[in-house]
Amino acid sequence: MMTPRHGRVVLNLTVAACVVAGSRLPARQVEGEPPSIPWSAERALAWSNYLGRPDVTSNAAAVTAYKFSYREECVGDAFTFRVVSQFDQALSWVKPNALVTVAGRSRLLVHEQAHFDLSEVQSRKLRRALHQLRTPCSMSSDERKALVMQHIRDDAGNQRSYDADTGFGANDVNQRRWVLDIARELAALSDYAPTDFGPRRDVPIATTAQPPRAGRH
Repeated sequence: MMTPRHGRVVLNLTVAACVVAGSRLPARQVEGEPPSIPWSAERALAWSNYLGRPDVTSNAAAVTAYKFSYREECVGDAFTFRVVSQFDQALSWVKPNALVTVAGRSRLLVHEQAHFDLSEVQSRKLRRALHQLRTPCSMSSDERKALVMQHIRDDAGNQRSYDADTGFGANDVNQRRWVLDIARELAALSDYAPTDFGPRRDVPIATTAQPPRAGRH
């Protein structure tokens, strides 16, 4: 069924992803939990943001949990959307023995920050894809949601590749390469940095523009 071209249509979608090989976690935030932190170039993660209880059965030294929040609205032909990558403080954790040495905790935090930065790369790719839709309000909400979910799956694959290629941060050479590559991607996608897009009319736009896996972080 196609979305009506006139009237108001709103979709809110939150997808949570826990980065230990792109695992999925419940999206609902429990009342009283610390707020999620939207990705920002002005605010880097700190170990004080990792408020979750460590999983003693996991081989991972730390887990970075984040979620994609997506909101869209069609009012007639005007399409507005918002995509935010948010760090989940309550579900993110680090084991105390990973923080014993300055060098060790610094290296691990660089690896975890890059997980979050990589999620923002995918958020920008999704914003670009949504912005380039020619007639988004003539599509059904399910069609637009399918586009969002494809980007979520792409992010999970990229996160797995990142962990595999860096040896969960143990391979210093590959870790540095990934950090640089992620920074380059963020710069290349700077037109799609976090913001609200819209409203705009349906007209052609210029082309110028699973359960957690154990990981040794």
